[in-house]
Amino acid sequence: MTAAAVSSQEASIPRTGPIVSFESPERRRACLGPYGAATATCLLHPRRNAWHKGNDASVKTAMLPVGGSLTRAAPAKRILITRPEPGASQTADRLVAMGFLPVVAPVLAITSTGSDFRLPDRLAATLVTSRNAVPACPPSCHDRPVFAVGSATAACAAEAGFSRVIDADGDAAALATLVAASLSPGDGSLFFPTARDQGFPLVKALRQHGFRVIRRVAYEATPVPVLPREAVSDLQHRQLTAALFFSTETARHFVRLVLEAGLGEAVNNVEAVSISERAAMPLRKLPWRQICVASKPNQEAILALLNE
Repeated sequence: MTAAAVSSQEASIPRTGPIVSFESPERRRACLGPYGAATATCLLHPRRNAWHKGNDASVKTAMLPVGGSLTRAAPAKRILITRPEPGASQTADRLVAMGFLPVVAPVLAITSTGSDFRLPDRLAATLVTSRNAVPACPPSCHDRPVFAVGSATAACAAEAGFSRVIDADGDAAALATLVAASLSPGDGSLFFPTARDQGFPLVKALRQHGFRVIRRVAYEATPVPVLPREAVSDLQHRQLTAALFFSTETARHFVRLVLEAGLGEAVNNVEAVSISERAAMPLRKLPWRQICVASKPNQEAILALLNE
């Protein structure tokens, strides 16, 4: 096939939606070989800023010239992200890199309380169970240890300026165990910025060990009033492969919104992927194709389940 013929075929590929043709000469050669002599079909991923924002059939597949004829690539699996921003966008980045098509539809909105916290001089450490709590930590905390629930929160704390970050690599129970093993109540108070109505089991566990825990409300996770239209569209058209749930609150509110929208039966071909068994409990009210629980309560373990 001549170069002109390849160019002519590329011109016939629909340009609507976030389907992207060959992004560089190198990518063109990797997919097609010299002048279109392809040995395999190559799926083109959406660009970083071209996540699906509604029901657009043009994003489902791409037509690629292979062996002198147009071949339809396999459709990218569509994965629903229900967690709030900014985590939703970061998860979407990861999904795109893995070859999936993220459908971003947060069911909670994070808002900071904007409080200016005054802390005691004898502060032993800070505790963070969510990256959303990190901005609420005063700079005076940064030279003291911070105990983070997992790697993503630990990375956020390090980026914010904490000089000593300890990663519990688990859940709130693992964090409590690590703190109790690392510190003594006589070392000082523990500062714990968290969301409204959250964090009480961690406070209780540490107080049972004799620690003084200063729990402060740093942000609120406000439920959205209706199921986001992106989720409604994909459920109605049965386009989703899986839905990701990063917290119990997110799972609980998603179930409520789905039932209110009359879409309870629309999840029976969708796999629910939960960060923990606790977060999976509310999901059992819906007839999912299956519910999978991550081996560890972090994003890496959740995403690993998508490749099984």
